[in-house]
Amino acid sequence: MPARSALALTLLLAAGLAGYAQDQPRNVVVNSSLEDPVAGTGLPEGWWPFADPPDSYRIAVVAGGRTGDKALLVEGDGQVGGFTTTRVPVEPGKRYLARGWVKIEGDPEAKATVQVGFSDADGGYLGSTWLGNVSPAPGRWQFISVPAHADDVAGAASACAAVSVIGKAKVWFDDLELVVADGPVPGDNLITNGNVEDVVEGAPVYWIPFTEPGAVATLTAGEDAPEEGAHCLCLKGDAQYIVGLGETYAIDPAKTYTLRGFVRAKAGDALLQIEYCMDEQHLGNTESAHVTRDEWEERSVTTDFASFPDATHFRVCVAAATGAVEAYFDDLRLVEE
Repeated sequence: MPARSALALTLLLAAGLAGYAQDQPRNVVVNSSLEDPVAGTGLPEGWWPFADPPDSYRIAVVAGGRTGDKALLVEGDGQVGGFTTTRVPVEPGKRYLARGWVKIEGDPEAKATVQVGFSDADGGYLGSTWLGNVSPAPGRWQFISVPAHADDVAGAASACAAVSVIGKAKVWFDDLELVVADGPVPGDNLITNGNVEDVVEGAPVYWIPFTEPGAVATLTAGEDAPEEGAHCLCLKGDAQYIVGLGETYAIDPAKTYTLRGFVRAKAGDALLQIEYCMDEQHLGNTESAHVTRDEWEERSVTTDFASFPDATHFRVCVAAATGAVEAYFDDLRLVEE
């Protein structure tokens, strides 16, 4: 993880926060669209700012929301700055989903993110889930959605949606949510970097290329007309098989999962794929319908555990059919159904 990103995580929740929300509606964040009056801090009640160095970022409610009339602007130049939203108690078995819309402009190296932040009973920061950063894309609202479980961070007593800005930038935030549910939150994406906005030196985090011995395949964070956001997966190569390997999940035969996403192909055939494994041994795949046009098309494939009874794990993949290929993938989602 980049040093600045790590610093952003360690500083989240550094401000001493007080009080819990007593209710847990679907979205527990108070004044999530910034349309209601704010507190003396200039932020909605229960939200708190932080910055390193101190006063390196200005935070204010301003005109120009994604929805409604207002948004929250974080502007400055420092190591990290941002704010935390309404806190709620962490309860065993609960799932938490932080999400919101971000518009960022500034230095090309600047970043912004939305996280689920966890703290202890005294308000001390313990850790955060981290989907990744979005990069400057002037005039464009970008969506971030980050899932977490109550047991993700040991000893956590409270959770909140938290945002941070890294570097020199102007960043607008709107429609922030912290959703609490007993099971998977509707729309909860189990893929960590499905929107491909977490990028390190041009490589998409949590995705790696795989092909036959002696062949060459690349998997990069492309910027060629993404379906949403600033990046999309770009898979290129010429081989018998070319695959972008994503994350692996333990199999529960009682559950069903669907992998969805947008696909286009400048050359060759492109598809979504679910791989079945017994520990490290490959057992087989199920796949979506192929895409052969250079236009975004949505595809999906659903798990078929019955056909692979010995499988212990499954993996989400993007793939290309035999031959030369230049394929793009974006907004990838794995949802429990």
